Amino acid sequence: MRRITNTVLLAAAVLASLAACGSTSDYKTPAKPKASPSVSKEVKFLDAVHLASWRSWAEQQPSDGDLIDFPQEWCDALGAEHSVKWMFDEGGLYPYGPDWGTQKQEANELLLMGVKAYCPELRAQVVSELRDSGAY
Repeated sequence: MRRITNTVLLAAAVLASLAACGSTSDYKTPAKPKASPSVSKEVKFLDAVHLASWRSWAEQQPSDGDLIDFPQEWCDALGAEHSVKWMFDEGGLYPYGPDWGTQKQEANELLLMGVKAYCPELRAQVVSELRDSGAY
């Protein structure tokens, strides 16, 4: 009988301590990590452009507004299976404006910046084509 009483008392003590642990107000669930704010593709592209220091833009640099449409147009053309050569030649997507121009090597770099920000899944295609042409 004494063994049963001790077992019952021990079980009651264990249950009581478990209940006390579960009801404590000090226990806090771990905080969920906050998502970092995402940076828009436009900002990624323009930030990269602003860091570039190109000779062809030394005297006259295009405004952000002059540049911002190019990346999406490049991605659309690449998605339609056009080549970089086609885009920059007959496609009319070479980056220049009425008061500014871009040297070919710098245009290739600008293209890569745009592809990286807007359609990164096509970057390998562009890099491969530029390498094959000796431009990268």
